[in-house]
Amino acid sequence: MKTDILVIGGGLAARRCAHEAAKGAKTLLISDGAGASPYIHALNVPLLAEDSVECLMEDTLRAGAYQNDQELVKVLCRKSLSLIDEFSFDKKNGEYDLLKPLGSSCPRAAAINGFAGPSVLREIEREKKFDELRGVRALKLKVKNGRVGGAYCFDRAKKKWFFINAKTVVVAAGGFSGIYPFSTNSRDIGGDGAALCLEAGARLCDMEFIQFEPSCAVYPPKLIGKSVSTAMLTEGAVIRNGEGKRLTKRDGCVQKDALSRCIYNEIANGKSSPHMGVYFDATGVNPEELLHGRYSAYFRRYADAGIDISKEYMEIAPAPHTSMGGVRINPHCETDIEGLYACGEVCGGIHGANRLGGNAGLEVLVFGRIAGESCLQYALSHDYASDIDFEEADREFGFAHRRTELENILKNCLNVVRNGADLMRGARRLEELIRETPFDFSFEQARLHNDLMCAYAAVMSAYERKGSVGSHERIDSIEENEKYTVEFMLKNGIPKINRRPI
Repeated sequence: MKTDILVIGGGLAARRCAHEAAKGAKTLLISDGAGASPYIHALNVPLLAEDSVECLMEDTLRAGAYQNDQELVKVLCRKSLSLIDEFSFDKKNGEYDLLKPLGSSCPRAAAINGFAGPSVLREIEREKKFDELRGVRALKLKVKNGRVGGAYCFDRAKKKWFFINAKTVVVAAGGFSGIYPFSTNSRDIGGDGAALCLEAGARLCDMEFIQFEPSCAVYPPKLIGKSVSTAMLTEGAVIRNGEGKRLTKRDGCVQKDALSRCIYNEIANGKSSPHMGVYFDATGVNPEELLHGRYSAYFRRYADAGIDISKEYMEIAPAPHTSMGGVRINPHCETDIEGLYACGEVCGGIHGANRLGGNAGLEVLVFGRIAGESCLQYALSHDYASDIDFEEADREFGFAHRRTELENILKNCLNVVRNGADLMRGARRLEELIRETPFDFSFEQARLHNDLMCAYAAVMSAYERKGSVGSHERIDSIEENEKYTVEFMLKNGIPKINRRPI
């Protein structure tokens, strides 16, 4: 199979990229789920007179503990202005109806028809000019003479492996928090995106920075893993431990990483709610907003499960939500490999040590478009790097015990709080599991191999960063005054870690 441009991913970053690329070249998108995009409520845009690009930049850098790639932050924030003419952001009584995310200086998170993610996805689908293969997952890239030539893919329905030859490839497969046993991510989200790029020869960066959503449901069973908007904490909601005691005096002013640690410690110290969480008390939120306004989706969600959140507490706990680390890109979304681009949560560098609420939606729209424009220019000036005729039936093996071990390693050593000894033990066992699970044309083995490689990069990066910063908290932390990025790469198959000064 051949295409000019191959886009890997089913979420907004991938579809935004494919939408742009298809304006000038044959574009194929392969998807195995929509990832987190349907749950994007709002995105940051400086719409108020008291807000500005400079203010958004400063909030983004401060949230990221100034560990961000500043060039990428500049692109992210400056390009936010271009979205004002492109989308009709929600208004109320003639004024923009904005949320104030945790860490923001002023309200700036804007929704589109109530929920931004689904609205933009529908709009792209209506104007769709690219081809799409659904239920298909890319699990390995082909690189020839330093240039990407396509991807080995698996068709779930046909249970067949095949190769897609492309002039250029864009990886937009999302973050990797789904490799944890308990997260806000859907099960289609894994470590494939980072692993694809890593094993192709690209650098990963910031893999130790994983944002734990402090308010992820642990009860009732049908809602486990669903997050509750922390924006409610700026409008009257509070967090209480299992004894009903409020955790912090000003919940709405606390960054997500600090709030996650606070909740984690309450649970660890035996002050949890009945289902090993704490209470999210939304009874103080304006009833109109809760029942019929901007938070009505959460009210309905819980009402369907038999809980009235205007009168009853929700039980929540921290869960992996956003991976700030991933493949290193430049402002044009280029990776280290010629012809290979990346955009969206699969990338690192933009958010630094912690992501500002509302910037996830902004990132996928801004860099999705840039990736589409960049790969189109490349495809128009290059021919194919390779030509492979490949098809193979799936070989089935059982790997449930190894995946359970992977999940336990992440749960025990790469949680909200870490320490060096546990990280090293985890890394050594992951090395053994990787040797036991080489890449093979078995769907389950290939997926597990990729998740193991991704987890190993994250654990080793967390071990390398001895100090605590942002979402990375070590109980054996040492003071580090210099700012640097941890880069992880493979050199002739051998893992290498590099500290790059910021």
